[in-house]
Amino acid sequence: MIQEELMKHFGLSGQVRPVKGGAWIHTGDQSFYLLPVGALYHEDVRELSQLTDALAEWMPEVARVRLTLTGEPTAEIHGHDSVLLAYPNKANFRTDSLTTGGRLGRLHQLSRQYSFNKNNRTSYLQWSDLWTDRIEQLEMNVQSVEETRRADRRGFEQHLIDVFPYIQGLADNAIQYAFDTQTDQFIKVPPAITHYRFYEGLWEDDEATVLSPTHWLVDHPARDVAEWIRAHAWEYGDTEDIKQFIYDYQKEMPIDETFHEMVFARLLFPLPMIEIAESFFEQDYRDPDDHRIIQQWRRNKDRCRQYEAYLKWYAELYLNGRVPHWLQKVED
Repeated sequence: MIQEELMKHFGLSGQVRPVKGGAWIHTGDQSFYLLPVGALYHEDVRELSQLTDALAEWMPEVARVRLTLTGEPTAEIHGHDSVLLAYPNKANFRTDSLTTGGRLGRLHQLSRQYSFNKNNRTSYLQWSDLWTDRIEQLEMNVQSVEETRRADRRGFEQHLIDVFPYIQGLADNAIQYAFDTQTDQFIKVPPAITHYRFYEGLWEDDEATVLSPTHWLVDHPARDVAEWIRAHAWEYGDTEDIKQFIYDYQKEMPIDETFHEMVFARLLFPLPMIEIAESFFEQDYRDPDDHRIIQQWRRNKDRCRQYEAYLKWYAELYLNGRVPHWLQKVED
């Protein structure tokens, strides 16, 4: 069935290997990845197609959107509006010595030259508003638990209520910091292709080392730098690695203090703990005794003090110590 539709829409035949969320198609020495349009973060597939074509001219490791035989960026495959990504053949491009930081900087530097559709800049310079909406919604959910389950709340519900003032305080600091930076400073860096959540290893998979657009969205490039630092500090805690990452990045993409302020604002926002709480309230059946979510919560909570020390370290190194007053008292 899928083979027939691939031939009809793309003139493509090959071995199909279904995987969770999509399917791999192998034909000769070429690999393709088929996925539903709804799985993409960048919803304008036409623009995404133009972006991958333009970037692949300079970065051949970019996976490109394969157009249909009629020139459309999507096709109905197996009942779903789908997009087909053509993965580069590793034998056809030279492996360079760029590190993760350097490659990310090059992607940002090249993509920020593109004139994005303004309707697709959903996150660019909107962090403070988006974060305000998230923390307010979480506050409403916490208040609901406090009011309706006063006598029998347990497990994760109690953990969240105990720590929520801390989360809310961090979020408020981050929102104010991002707002002040965007208001007081002229943001010189235009939007670029970024990732929903960037981390070491995102570009690695079973097929090839490629820059896949599946996680792409349009935002300020500080987003990716901050999320890589957050994930690395959380997992490894090596400040020398972080300094090297930033050094490699800025060799390809020049940055200034305002850029670092945007990075710091994002690092200050307690995203991991907020996402755990959000995932709990999004469940149809919420089990406050779910050991998996409680363990995630405890693991994140236990690292908070260490993470605060990293925030202070970053601010002292790149921002001349301009941090919220309470963070200045954190011990290194």
